[in-house]
Amino acid sequence: MIWAVADEVTVTANVDRNEMRPGDTFTYSISVTAQGATSFDKPQLPDLSAFDVLSSWSGSEMRGTFVNGQVQTQRSQTFNYMLSAKNDGQFTIGAAEVVVNGQRLRSNPIEINVSSSAPQGAPRAERRQKQQDLFDQIDQAEDDLFSQLLNRRLRPGQRAMEPSSPDEAFFIHVETDKTKVYQGEQVIASWYLVTRAQIADIDTLKYPSLSGFWKEDIEVATRLNFQPVVINGVPYQKALLASYALFPIKAGTALIDSYKAKCRVISQSLIGFPRDAQVVKESEAIKIDVLELPPRGSFSTFSGGVGEFTVSANVDSTTVKANVPVTLKVRIEGRGNAKVVDLPKMTLADSAQIYDTKNEMKFYPNGRSYKEFETLIVPKAAGEFKIPSLGFVFFNPSTKSYYEQSTQEFTIKVDPADGSQVIASTNLESPDVKNVEKKLLLPGILLTSDSSSTFTAAQQIGAWGLLFALTGLGLGGYAYRQVGRREKREDLKRQVRRRISEIETQLNHGEWRKVGVESTNLVYSVLAEIAGLGGASFEFDKIVEKAPPSFKRNMAPQLKILMSKLEVVGFAPEDIVGKWKEKKELSALVSETEKILIAATKYDFNSQENEKARL
Repeated sequence: MIWAVADEVTVTANVDRNEMRPGDTFTYSISVTAQGATSFDKPQLPDLSAFDVLSSWSGSEMRGTFVNGQVQTQRSQTFNYMLSAKNDGQFTIGAAEVVVNGQRLRSNPIEINVSSSAPQGAPRAERRQKQQDLFDQIDQAEDDLFSQLLNRRLRPGQRAMEPSSPDEAFFIHVETDKTKVYQGEQVIASWYLVTRAQIADIDTLKYPSLSGFWKEDIEVATRLNFQPVVINGVPYQKALLASYALFPIKAGTALIDSYKAKCRVISQSLIGFPRDAQVVKESEAIKIDVLELPPRGSFSTFSGGVGEFTVSANVDSTTVKANVPVTLKVRIEGRGNAKVVDLPKMTLADSAQIYDTKNEMKFYPNGRSYKEFETLIVPKAAGEFKIPSLGFVFFNPSTKSYYEQSTQEFTIKVDPADGSQVIASTNLESPDVKNVEKKLLLPGILLTSDSSSTFTAAQQIGAWGLLFALTGLGLGGYAYRQVGRREKREDLKRQVRRRISEIETQLNHGEWRKVGVESTNLVYSVLAEIAGLGGASFEFDKIVEKAPPSFKRNMAPQLKILMSKLEVVGFAPEDIVGKWKEKKELSALVSETEKILIAATKYDFNSQENEKARL
C-alpha cells in the first residue's frame, strides 16, 4: 500500500479483493486522513471503464488525543465505490486524485485479476482485517486517552458492547418451514435482517433468483420493522426483508439461493463521535429435497394442484332464451397453488357452444389461493341441454394421496328467441284465400260511354275527376315514401359511422375483445333496422331469409364471412383469436365492417322487390 503525504495529509486506495470472476462485485476505497480542520474535495476517479460502477458511499472518522493539555483532532474520510468486473483479464485501477488545500495528491494504483476460473466467492478477509484494524486502532487510542478516567470495566448486567467491527454487527438469516417436499408442494421461505448495531440504511443488491420454483410474494418489506429476539443468549433486533411461497417445479434438488444486501452501520465511539461503515452481507443458500409425485393409481387425470382444495360452481340462470349466453363460474380455492389448475375439457350438446373462458386468480399472504373460471355458453336452439359435472384431481402431501373434487351438473332450459317464432304458411290456392282475393278486387273502369248507363253525364265527369284525384294522391304517397326511405338510409349511415368511430376508439385502447363484440352487435342492429324488426332477437340466417333476392345475392355472402371473423374476435378463446388481436389486422376488419354495412343500407326489405319475392 502506498501513501501520498503532504502537510500531514495522507491519501491511500485499496480494494477488499483483487481476484474475482466476471460479474463479481468488489469495493474500491479511497481514504483521506488530515490533521485539524484541513479541507479536501471529493476524489477524482481514475479510468474505470473496465468495470461497472454499481453504487458509492462515504464514511468519516474523528480521532482526538491530549497533547500538552490540548485536544488535537485527526479527521479521516473514506470514499467507497462498489464495482463489478465486466470481462476476463488483468486490469490496473490508476491513481485517484484528491485536492487538499489547493494541492493535488495522488493515491496508489491497484492491480485487479479477473478470471472465469477464479474460485467463486473469493474471500474478502483482507478488507475485513483492514477495517477491523482501523477500528481497533481507534478503540485502543481512546482507551489510552481516558484510561485514567475509566479504571473499571462493564459489570455483569450492563448493556453489551457493540461489536468493534461492523462486519460482525449484523447478518442476513433465511428460514424455511420445510426442506423436504413433493413436487409442487408449498415451501415458505423468509429472509431477515438480524442486528446488534444501528442500521442507518439498507440497499438490496440481489434478491434470490429462485430458479426451479414457482414464486408467489407473501411480503416484500418496504420499511424495516424491528422486533427484539434473543439468539444464543445474546439480544438482537430482527426485521423481515422478504417472504415468498415457493413451489418446486420438478423433482430433484432445488436451491434457494442467497439474498444479498449492503447496510450502513453506525456505531458510537467512547468519546461520543459517531462512526459508520458500509458492509455487504448475504444469506446462506438452502437446498430443498424435492420428491417426485407418486403414481396416480385409478385416476386418469391430474389437475396439477398440490395441497388441500375445494371446488364449487354456479350458473347465473337455468332458464334462458336461445342465443342468450349462460355464465358458468367454477372456483378452486385452498392451501397451495391454485394458479396452476386448468379447467377440464367440457363436452356440450350440439345445441350449445362455448364462446369464451376467462379466469381470475390470487394468492393470499396466509398461503391460500384461488382461481375462478368464467365460461360463456350460448345455446343455439330451443330445448334443453346439460352442463356436465367437472372433476378435478389433486394431490394432498399430508396424506400422500390423490383425491377428487367435482362440480354439480346443471340442466339449462332454453326457450325460443324473441321474435323468432315460426308462422304457419297458408296455401295460396285454398278457397279461403281466393275468396279474400275476390273481396279485394275493384270494379273495372268504364272506358266507353253507354247511353243506357244509369250515370248522367255530370255524374260521369265527377267520377273521372275523383279517379284522377285518387291517382294523384297515390303518386304523391309513393313519392313521399321514397323520400322517407332515402332519409332513413342516410340516418342509418350516420349511425353506422358514429358507432364505427366508437369502435375505433376501443381499437386504439387495445380493447380487441370489445371491438369484436361491439362490431357484431352493430351488424345485427343494422340488419334488424333494414328488415324493420326493431328490437326483436333473430338469428343471422333468419334475418337473411326475409331479405330480397338482390340482397341475398350481393350482400349475404360478404356478411356471413364478416360475421364469422367478428364472432371469433368477440367470443372465441384467446388462443384461437390469433392474429386478429393485432392492431393492423383488427383495423382492417373494422374498415371492412364499415364498408359492408354502408353498402347494406341501400337495401329495403319492405321494398316492392321483396314483396314480389314473397309472393
